[in-house]
Amino acid sequence: MEFKVLRAITRIGTRHLDNADDEEDIILSNKVSMLMSTLPLIYIFANVYDQGWSRITLPILLQPFLFLIPVLVNGLGYTTFSRVLLSWNMPLQALIFSIYNKSSGIDFQTSHYIGIQFSIMASSVVPFLLFRLEDTFLMLFSLAGPFLALTCFDLVHNFFGVGYHQKGLSESGYALTKMRVLIGFIIITGSALFLKRSVGKKEHVNKGLIADLEEKNREILGQLEEISAQNEFISLQNNQLEEQKRTIESQYHLLQMAKSDLEKKVKEKTADILQASQELEKQYLQLEQFAFMAAHNLRGPVARILGLLQLLQFPETDPLEKEKVMTLIGSSILDLDEVIRDLVSVVQVKYQNADNNKKLKASDIMRKVLSQLQQDLDSQGIVISNQINPQHEIAVNDAFAHSILHNIISNSIKYKDVSKTPHIFLRSEVNETECILEITDNGIGFDSEAHRDKLFKPFSRLNTRFSGKGLGLYLAKVQVESAGGHIFARSKVNEGTTIRLQFPTGAAMTSPN
Repeated sequence: MEFKVLRAITRIGTRHLDNADDEEDIILSNKVSMLMSTLPLIYIFANVYDQGWSRITLPILLQPFLFLIPVLVNGLGYTTFSRVLLSWNMPLQALIFSIYNKSSGIDFQTSHYIGIQFSIMASSVVPFLLFRLEDTFLMLFSLAGPFLALTCFDLVHNFFGVGYHQKGLSESGYALTKMRVLIGFIIITGSALFLKRSVGKKEHVNKGLIADLEEKNREILGQLEEISAQNEFISLQNNQLEEQKRTIESQYHLLQMAKSDLEKKVKEKTADILQASQELEKQYLQLEQFAFMAAHNLRGPVARILGLLQLLQFPETDPLEKEKVMTLIGSSILDLDEVIRDLVSVVQVKYQNADNNKKLKASDIMRKVLSQLQQDLDSQGIVISNQINPQHEIAVNDAFAHSILHNIISNSIKYKDVSKTPHIFLRSEVNETECILEITDNGIGFDSEAHRDKLFKPFSRLNTRFSGKGLGLYLAKVQVESAGGHIFARSKVNEGTTIRLQFPTGAAMTSPN
């Protein structure tokens, strides 16, 4: 019964709609309204449990109902205004809640001033949930709410006489933290826009494939109807068999030719449908993998920021500890920025293809990489045995080749065995279509047979003695395959590792799988 009520609430305002996309937008905005209305309830229960009713003021009691106003507006048919109102709801209520409490003589700690600003910053993702990329003006107008609330935060508080410095607070890190909040706002909105555009492109491609599939299905149905009509014609001709035998034989011969041609066409159409279905599945798997990568990498920094914000809300936290927490928040925001840049690099690699390849001397690329790593090689006493033939060429994107070899050589340096003199052996060979590079070290190694299933998977760390993200071998694999090549790894614990790279030489370049 409860689920039926919730389902009915989420569908308020959809009764008279014919467009499936508009109906989906209204249902999503109703769900977001219901979700946001639960946040003040959680805040009330937590505060009552911890400090009683002394900190529960009128604005916080009204917030659950105010967050449900967009649902009522949807019911009246003003669906666009409802989504704009929902985007502005959180920043406006946060400002009112902050000013009211401070005017009532409570919440004069630095953490409360900063906490409210982080709440406003978090609300900047709401417009990206509610609007499509085509609604650019509405999305920007909705983002203006949290942006104005952040930039005018101190100005509004000063106007009502409850500004940060007006109340005698003067922590040195307050201005820096405000700047970090604005940077966080820019990072969140930028990453949300990037993810929105990536998902939108995938959806557009999928819709196109589905439309093609439906069109081909309609063609097949038309052909089946044609076959049915021809079968009826054959039945009529059989009734006149004795009188028109010769005519029927001639017609039968023509029919066999038509049937053969039709079967050929059906097979061709079936093959087209199968190819379209496989392409659709491939696009879906790529979208799913990217979503997993984004969620996996973004979860860590966001969880740290949320945990540190909770620490700031404890009144007993001393100012020195708060300063440390502020520093950690800034570090987490920088980690979040690095994660986003890593995800962007993964997407850029995935959409490169063999058309960008050019012939390069394998020895020239390796010499540049070794030159850049020379200081690390010398400082750690690593011996290089370079047997790469200067005449051997590979067909690959220049930046990719450098990145692949730099990544692998860096791993050999990082995972050296300190109990013996470290060696790195480099060699090359060619066949009719490929140039093969092998990089072998005598480092600590790993069990390649035991880790076969996750060897080139993203976020898979094969050795836990050293820190890392688990993206090195995965990015190398994506870059090698983008050039139409292959990568293999063979390793044993305490014996070393061999990485085998197979690049096209230019004579038989193929597109990546």
